[in-house]
This record gives sequence, structure tokens and C-alpha cells, in this order.
Amino acid sequence: MRSFRTAAVAGASALALTFGTTAVATAQDGDDLLPPEDGVTQEQNDSIDQGGDEIPVEDYEPTAPEPDEDYEPSLSSDINTGSSLEGEQPAQGPAIFGSSKDLDSQPAWAQLLYGASILGGIGSLIGVIVGPIVNFLNHGPQA
Repeated sequence: MRSFRTAAVAGASALALTFGTTAVATAQDGDDLLPPEDGVTQEQNDSIDQGGDEIPVEDYEPTAPEPDEDYEPSLSSDINTGSSLEGEQPAQGPAIFGSSKDLDSQPAWAQLLYGASILGGIGSLIGVIVGPIVNFLNHGPQA
């Protein structure tokens, strides 16, 4: 009876850890995101209000705020800008994971992550095979 209770507690803990950290995301249709203001639809609105100034849509260029004088970039920013990983270039998923792969046209960071995922998959497969064999050799058959 004691082992059944232990197994039940372990199973409940595993379920709580698995489903307790999941999040559910829902999407809203594009038609009802923003209600029209004063009868003006999105197609009719050809300017953007930025701080009280009306700027035409074609002239709008979003700008990031200037960093403080004592700003020091983080390690990830240093790695991105100081290396040859081409961190500013986007990658295309179908070219990496599609049926016809074209890794040569992808940035170096995407190629590196693809190789790391292949290496991790091989390591997991080896662990699934080698782990039970080593356990059997160390502890023998369990009845």
C-alpha cells in the first residue's frame, strides 16, 4: 500500500508540474481589434498622431530612444554585435526546417542553432539507449 501512495503522489506532482506552468493564448480577429473612431476606418486614416503631431503614414519612421550616457550593453548584445553570427539578419523557418533545406542562405546564428538542435537530439537518443543499459549493468535485473 505504501508504494501505491508514493506512486500516486509522484504522479500528482508530475501532473501539477506539467500543467501548472502551461499558458493558453487566444487570438482576436483583425476586424474587431480597434473600434473605428468617429466613423473613420483604418483605410481612411492616413496619418499617425505622434505626440500631438500628425505625421503621414508614408513618412513615419519609428525611432528607439537614445540610451543613457552610462549605458553598458549586456553580454548578449556584445556577442550579437561583436561576432560574425549575423544577429541582425532574420531567418526563414521553411528554409531551415522545410522539406528542401537551404541552410547556406540563412544567417550564421540560425545555422548554429540548427546544428545544436541536431546534436541535442542525438545526445537524447543516446541517453535513452545507453542509460538503461548502464543501469542494468550496475544494478542487475530487478524483479
